[in-house]
Amino acid sequence: MKKNIFLLLTMLMAAAMSVSFTSCSSDDDGDGANRDGALVGTWYETSHSYVYAWRFDSNGTCYYCEWMSDTPRNLSDYPYGKWSTNDGVLTIIDEGYDEEDGEYYRDEDTYTYKILEGGQTLELYEGSRRIYTLQKQ
Repeated sequence: MKKNIFLLLTMLMAAAMSVSFTSCSSDDDGDGANRDGALVGTWYETSHSYVYAWRFDSNGTCYYCEWMSDTPRNLSDYPYGKWSTNDGVLTIIDEGYDEEDGEYYRDEDTYTYKILEGGQTLELYEGSRRIYTLQKQ
C-alpha cells in the first residue's frame, strides 16, 4: 500500500512539474520591443568640420559616434545602447558600469523622429527642436 501511495505521489509530482515548465509562447521571439524597420541602417550628418553617425541594427543595438571629418571612425567600436520605437518616438537605453565612478548607470534618451525623402532622411528632435538631420548610407 505504501509503495502504491509513493508511486501515485511521484506521478502527481511529475505531472505538476511538467505543467509548471510549459509556456504559452517562445522566448526566441526577441525582446518584445517595437522597432520601426525604416530606421535600420547607418545614418550620417556632416556639420561644419564634424561627422555625426548613428547606426540602428535590427536586433535593437544602437551605435553613435561623432568625430572630426578628417579622422574617420569605425562605428562598430561605439555601442550606444538598445533602441525601440513607439508612435514616432525613438527611445535609446544605455546601461552599464562606469569603472571610473564604480557605479552602474542607466540613461534613457527619447527623441521624436521623422523619416523623409523616401526613407533617405532622418530627422531627430528633442521637444520641438531638431537636433539632427541625417542621411542614410
